[in-house]
Amino acid sequence: MRTPDPSSSRPRGTRVAATADLGLLYAGTTDVGIRRSKNQDTYLLAPQDDLFVVADGMGGHAAGEVAARLAVDTIERFFRETSLLAPGEIPMPYPMARDMPEADRRLATALKLANSAVFQQSNADDSKHGMGTTVVALHFDDGLVHWAHVGDSRLYRLRGDRLMQLTADHSLLNETITQRQLTGQELRDFVEHFPYKNVLVRAVGVRYNVEVDVGHSNVEDRDVFLLCSDGATNVLPDVDLRRILSESRNDPQSGCDTIVRMANERGGPDNITAVIVEARRSPR
Repeated sequence: MRTPDPSSSRPRGTRVAATADLGLLYAGTTDVGIRRSKNQDTYLLAPQDDLFVVADGMGGHAAGEVAARLAVDTIERFFRETSLLAPGEIPMPYPMARDMPEADRRLATALKLANSAVFQQSNADDSKHGMGTTVVALHFDDGLVHWAHVGDSRLYRLRGDRLMQLTADHSLLNETITQRQLTGQELRDFVEHFPYKNVLVRAVGVRYNVEVDVGHSNVEDRDVFLLCSDGATNVLPDVDLRRILSESRNDPQSGCDTIVRMANERGGPDNITAVIVEARRSPR
C-alpha cells in the first residue's frame, strides 16, 4: 500500500513476520517541508512482501510526483505479481551478474522496470518530459536484508550504537569527492563551496537504461533501518540521525515524526520522507 499522506489512517508500527524468527516494526512519514509548495516524495510500506521504498521525484508541473508514484507503483506491482513464484521462476529480463543473489536481482529488476515505466511516460507526454525520481528499496528475504537504489535517497542501518550509510549517493558531489579522494578539512571546505550539490548523475526514468546498485547483509536483533530522501539528510547530519534512531527504538513512528520535525525546524528546504524498519529476532 502506498502511503504518501502523513495523515493516513493506516496502522503504523505494526509487527509482522518476515520469516519464522524475524519480525518487523515499521512506520513512514512524508512532509512537504517549509519552502516547497508540492510534495514530490512518496513511500511504500508493503509488509506483506517485506518491502519498503522511498522515492523522491523531480520535474516541473507535478511531473516529479508522477515519476515517484509511478516508480513505486511499478515496484510494488512486480513484487506482488511474483510473490508466489518459486526461486528461478521470477521473470528477470535484464542482464545481470550471474553470481548476484536472486533477491538482489529481483530488486534490481523491479527498479529497472520502474525506470522503463517512467521513461516511457516521460516520452509520451510533453508535460512530463525529463521527469525522473530517486529510489531506495529495502526487502527482507530468508533471514537476510537486501537493498537497491538509484539517486541520492539513502539507506542507513543502526546496529547497536553504530550508524552506517549502506548506499552511496549517485550525485555529482559524491562522484567528485570519490575521484579526488578528499578527506578532512579539505573535504569539508570542498563540500561547503561546491555549487552543484543537488545534481544527480543517476536517476530512475531519465534515460532508457539505468544502472542499479544493490547490496545485502545479515540481520541482527534490533537492527534499525532508515530509508529517507535528501530533504532529511541535507539538514540532519549523521550524529542527529543516530540519536533519533536510538531514542525511537520500539517506536518507529516517533522516529519518523522527529526527523520531519527537526528538518522543518532547520528550514525545511525540501520535501522530507522517512521510513524506519526495526528488526526483531525471536529465540530459536
